[in-house]
Amino acid sequence: EFFMHAEDTTIHVTAEEKEKWNAGGQGPKGDKGDKGDPGATGPQGPQGPKGEPGTPGPAGAQGPKGDKGDPGPAGPEGPGGSGIAPGCFMWFCGSTPPEGWLKCNGALLQISQYPALHAAIGTTYGGDGATTFAIPDLIRDNGLFIRAATGDRTAGSVQGDAIRNITGTFSFMGCLNGLLWARNLSGVFTQQAHAASSESISNARYWEAGSLNEKTIFDASRVVPTADENRPVNIALMPLIKY
Repeated sequence: EFFMHAEDTTIHVTAEEKEKWNAGGQGPKGDKGDKGDPGATGPQGPQGPKGEPGTPGPAGAQGPKGDKGDPGPAGPEGPGGSGIAPGCFMWFCGSTPPEGWLKCNGALLQISQYPALHAAIGTTYGGDGATTFAIPDLIRDNGLFIRAATGDRTAGSVQGDAIRNITGTFSFMGCLNGLLWARNLSGVFTQQAHAASSESISNARYWEAGSLNEKTIFDASRVVPTADENRPVNIALMPLIKY
């Protein structure tokens, strides 16, 4: 076959090819031989770049509770409380009671809502003692004045109003021509002198300048300031009670 194709043709071949041709050409391919033994492990190559993080796996089961640790150091001491006990009273200069205080207006309160205040004052100012109690009423009658509880006055007792006695004197001598004859007026008593002169009055021996009166007048304002109520000098403030 080689010579049939090579006739009248110039072919350039290698020495190796020529030797194979001279030997009669390559025979058919033989069967695949058995796999040889693995060769020796080559040296490890360089480390490749770090891959992307994988997806987190599911959380494992919770382990058993550990032993209780030692107590930590104590924290700093907090600010002190107000130190004002329930039932204490004060005057307030504003118009709205601050937190923790009530206006002393005689209100009826629930014991369950204000147990500490009830424990302090009980039913001194009213209430049934089972579910309700009352706080002092210091705003009635335009406000009550406060006095200290003493041996004959218990806390919460109310005393009626009164004034000190107002006195005055005069000497009543008699009556002259229908006119009172009084002298030596003092205190709340004064006189309104008769307009007539001494000459127009008979029996002038009873006449003394300023002592012959048409009327005798009682006037407390000559001694004390007067008004429609009894009061000392005062200022209005809001009475409060701590609950």
